[in-house]
Amino acid sequence: LSIQSRETQKSHNKWSELGGFAAFSHKIWQLGKGFLQFISKGVGTISSFEQANVNLATVLGKNVSQIQKLTDSALELGRTTEYTASQVTSLQTELAKLGFNEDEILSMQKSVLNFSTAIGANLPDAAALAGATLRMFGLSAKDSEEVLGTFAVAADKSALSFEYLQTAMPIVGP
Repeated sequence: LSIQSRETQKSHNKWSELGGFAAFSHKIWQLGKGFLQFISKGVGTISSFEQANVNLATVLGKNVSQIQKLTDSALELGRTTEYTASQVTSLQTELAKLGFNEDEILSMQKSVLNFSTAIGANLPDAAALAGATLRMFGLSAKDSEEVLGTFAVAADKSALSFEYLQTAMPIVGP
C-alpha cells in the first residue's frame, strides 16, 4: 500500500473506533434531551393546574389556600379518572361561575365527570350544562346524578348529541 493509502486506512480506523463512542454519546444526548422534555412538560402541567386553581379561587372569592378540599379532590380525580386535575378544576370553575358553593361542587363533580364521559363532551361544557339545567329547574346539587343520568340515557337511546342538548335546554326550560 502507498503511504497515502496507509494514512487513509489509519484515519478510517480511528474514525471507526470513535464511531462506537460517537453513537454512545449521541444516545446519551438523546436520553438527556428526552429527560429535559419530560421535566419541562411536568413543570408546564403543574403550572397549568396552579393557574386553574387561582382562577377557581377567584371565582369563589377566596384565596387558593381556602379551597384546599376542591384542590385535593381535583388531584384525586386526576389520578383515578381519565381526566387531568386541571380539567377537573375547570369543571369546578364552571360550577362556581353558576353560583354553586364548594360543598355543592364536590357533590356534583363525579356526576358531571360520568356524564361528560358518557356523552363525549368536554368537562367545562358538561359542567355548564349541568349547572345551568339545575338552576333553570330550581333543583339542588344533590339532584345532579339523577338529572345527568337521565340526560345520558336519553342521549344514548335517541342518538342526541351533546350539542343538541346544549341548544335544546334553554328552549325547553320552565
